[in-house]
Amino acid sequence: MDVTPISPQQPDDKNRSQEDFSKLVRGEKVRLLYKNMLSSVLPGNLLVSAALAYGVWDHIEHSIVLTWAGFIYLLTFFRIPLYFSYTSQKPEEQNKYKWGHYFTLSSLLSGVLWGITGILFFVPNDPAVLSFVTIILLGMIAASTTSLSSHTPAHYAFVIPAVLPLTYSYLSSGVIFSIPLGLLTIIFLIVNMIFSRNVSRTLQESIELRFKNDSLVTKLTIEKEKAEAASEAKSRFLASASHDLRQPLHALGLFVGAMELHPMNNDLLSLVDKTKQSYSALEDLLDVLLDISKLDAGVIQPKPE
Repeated sequence: MDVTPISPQQPDDKNRSQEDFSKLVRGEKVRLLYKNMLSSVLPGNLLVSAALAYGVWDHIEHSIVLTWAGFIYLLTFFRIPLYFSYTSQKPEEQNKYKWGHYFTLSSLLSGVLWGITGILFFVPNDPAVLSFVTIILLGMIAASTTSLSSHTPAHYAFVIPAVLPLTYSYLSSGVIFSIPLGLLTIIFLIVNMIFSRNVSRTLQESIELRFKNDSLVTKLTIEKEKAEAASEAKSRFLASASHDLRQPLHALGLFVGAMELHPMNNDLLSLVDKTKQSYSALEDLLDVLLDISKLDAGVIQPKPE
C-alpha cells in the first residue's frame, strides 16, 4: 500500500495562517469599538455636551455655545449610520481594517470639537467655569479609555486634540496658577495614553487567548471524532472477523469429531488430538475477540470480582 508522507507546513502557509489570525484579532478589536459606540460613546457625547452647554450658557455667547453643540450633535448623528453600515456587513467584511480607519477618523473629528472648548469656553477670570470645563474635558478623556482602548489609534485620535487646546490656553493665559495646571494636563494626557496602551495590550492578549482556545477546542473535537470513528471501525472489524472465522472453525470441529469416530492408529490419534487442542485454543481466542468487540460497543459491562 502506498503511503503519502505528510509534508511539514511550509513557511508561506505559516505566514498566511499568522496573517489570518492577526486579521481576526484586529477585527475583534474593531468590533468592540463599534459595540461601545452605540452603548457609551454616542450617548456620552450627547449627554455631556448638553451638560457642558448648560453650564457655560450664562458665561459664553449663546451663538458660540449653540454652534459648538450643533456640530457635536451633527457629528454624533453622523456616526449612527456608520455603526449600522458596519453591523450590516458580513463577518469577513467586518474584519477589514478600513472600519477601524473610519472610526479613527470620526474619533479625530470628535476630539477636535471637544478640544475647541478648551479655547472657546476658557474663562480665566471665572475659576468656577474654568474648573467646570476642565473637569468635563478630562472626564471625557478618562471615560474614553474604557470605550476606545481596544483600538489605540482611535483613542489617541480623540484624546490628543481634546487636551492640547486646553493645555495651550492654560500656558498662554498669563495667569500664574495656569502654568502648573497646563503642565498637569500634559501629564494627565501622557498617563492616560500609557494606561490606554496597557489596556489595549491586555485586551489583545485576552482576544488572542480566546481565539487560540477556540481553535484548540475545534481541533480536539475533530480528533475525538476521528478516534471514535476508528474505535467503531475496529469494533465492526472484530465482530465481523469473529463471525466470519467462527463458521469455518465450527466446521473444522465437526470434521475432527467425525475423524474420532473412525478407527485410527496411535499416530493418527495423536495428530487428531493435537488438532482438537489447536481448535479449542483458536475458539477461545475468537471468544475473547468477540467479548472485546462487545465491550467496545457497550453491549456488555465488566463486573469486578
